[in-house]
Amino acid sequence: MQSMKSSQKSGISRPWRGREVHLFVVCSIICVGIAFLPPTNALEAKEETGFEGTRSSDLIQRLCNKTLYFDVCNSSLSSYPRSDHACKWEFGRIAVELSLSEAQSVYDYILDLNGTGAASCAAIEDCVEVLDDMVAELNDCLSLMANRNWTESAEDVKTWLSAALTYPETCVEGFVDEGVEMPQNMKEKLEYLEKLTSNALAIATYLSDMETQKLVPDF
Repeated sequence: MQSMKSSQKSGISRPWRGREVHLFVVCSIICVGIAFLPPTNALEAKEETGFEGTRSSDLIQRLCNKTLYFDVCNSSLSSYPRSDHACKWEFGRIAVELSLSEAQSVYDYILDLNGTGAASCAAIEDCVEVLDDMVAELNDCLSLMANRNWTESAEDVKTWLSAALTYPETCVEGFVDEGVEMPQNMKEKLEYLEKLTSNALAIATYLSDMETQKLVPDF
């Protein structure tokens, strides 16, 4: 009798243990799967970065194809601290930030030249004035681009950038008009500033046109 009871207990308990083990395995698999799922915000960030999941490095190269100075564009955007996590719309602002930073640097450089021997002339003073205007207008441009919907103010953005693009050349022309040789280092700085600003205008124009005209990216 005792043997039968033991057998009955054994017969009852074995299927139950089997179900316990089965449930444990299923729950473990589900938990492991959930643990390895990327967070929702990470998925959204990946989708927002680039066009249809394009990596930032690829996006930078493709945006730079829209500019006149690809090498300058690619190197400057790639070296920007936040470029790895920037979405396509943020690259418009980043390009303007790069131009503003360089404009401020060139302004400070020329300001130091003003009143120093042979470099002191009316042309230097004119450069200081126009670059001061350039810095102010690029700051105004960045204020318009402070949020994701900056393309709604695209015409104003392009107006500011178009005006800013003329200032480095105006500075160079001032030296030509006075018959004064511009220091080579100053000339190179102005040329680089002009390229950065040209690139910023090209990128902002392309991104705003893509938004307002609902263009499909052609890359």
